[in-house]
Amino acid sequence: MIRKFRPAADESDFVNLKANPVTGFELLGLVVAAHKRGRGLGKQLVEHVIGVAGQASFRAIETAVFADNQPMLRLVIGLGFQPVRMTAHLRADGMDVVYLRRYLDMM
Repeated sequence: MIRKFRPAADESDFVNLKANPVTGFELLGLVVAAHKRGRGLGKQLVEHVIGVAGQASFRAIETAVFADNQPMLRLVIGLGFQPVRMTAHLRADGMDVVYLRRYLDMM
């Protein structure tokens, strides 16, 4: 199941996630409007995804980030995601992709 979550009526900010009992829980995309960046909205969106995954009893969340997307890499690493592998030259311009995973605390 792929879901889009919007934190408010403003449709310029959202996060896409995919929950699949076989392949796992993935953060597919995150968009924050340029004029809202730097206010913690991206962090709130990712924290919401972490909560959704935990409530659904997933043990981990995975995401893929292009290596030149430094703001997103800083965000997810700051929230406990760890790099698990890379794929070289995946984008048309030759940019690499970093795959990250965050394990969730199981109560």
